[in-house]
Amino acid sequence: MIRFKGLGYVALGVSDVDRSVEFYRDVSDLNLTERVGDSAFLRCSDKHHDLVLTRADKPGLARIAFALAQGQDCEAARAHLEGLGVATRPVARAELDMLKLDDAFRFTDPVGIEVEIYGEMARAAKPYEPQLIKIARLGHCVIGTPDVAKSVAFYNDVLGFRISDQIDDVMYWMRSFPNPLHHSFGIARRASTALHHINFMVTDIDDIGRGRNRLIASEAEIVFGPGRHMPSDSIFLYFRDPDGMVNEWSFGMEEIPEEAPRDPRHLARDPLVLDMWGGRPASEIG
Repeated sequence: MIRFKGLGYVALGVSDVDRSVEFYRDVSDLNLTERVGDSAFLRCSDKHHDLVLTRADKPGLARIAFALAQGQDCEAARAHLEGLGVATRPVARAELDMLKLDDAFRFTDPVGIEVEIYGEMARAAKPYEPQLIKIARLGHCVIGTPDVAKSVAFYNDVLGFRISDQIDDVMYWMRSFPNPLHHSFGIARRASTALHHINFMVTDIDDIGRGRNRLIASEAEIVFGPGRHMPSDSIFLYFRDPDGMVNEWSFGMEEIPEEAPRDPRHLARDPLVLDMWGGRPASEIG
């Protein structure tokens, strides 16, 4: 069984790297680590990066990367997945050096999402320095796909992720086991396979309020919230980046222990599950 530290980083393709760097640095409060060619590396932690932005003709999700738990070996994880019929690809040394990773491999999941699993990432030269919004960590990434069942089966049965909660067959929240966060990955039913949203967890509830006012001042589109999710008990705010990709800031989240975890819940298809305060999205998320 593969054991994960959690979500490592997310790579996005963007139409204008300079514009997106400005947004994620000045509005979302990430630090820019460095620019390499047509890619930019940003962080909300002491790691080299939590977010990679690369120029793309069609903006969207390029890759989701999960970090292995301490003591887990990349080659052993790769052999395990190969034994289960997953076709993996090594990451070339030149790219590993650029990504500041010791080792990594990639594969394409059953619905077409590019996934990377890596061992260790180098630390940044100096600590993360928030300005207005105190981001605690990259929280989770949610994908949308018409084939939810196939996707859930892969992440649950092959990668060993655990289901925390679900709404019928339209939304699943999953833990990258044994990471205790209610979810570091999610799957939602959508007409086509694409990014649903990425999340950054903030330090206190005031960050949500300050962030909302900054978004309004910068004329960024707020699409949902502030509100409170029933499944994870987190307070949230969703907004769009310059290419229309949805970001979320959230405060608070249930943690589920490795030993004696609670059973997954099958929640009703009720808008109050997504926002206990009764809010509704202003536009489609994802």
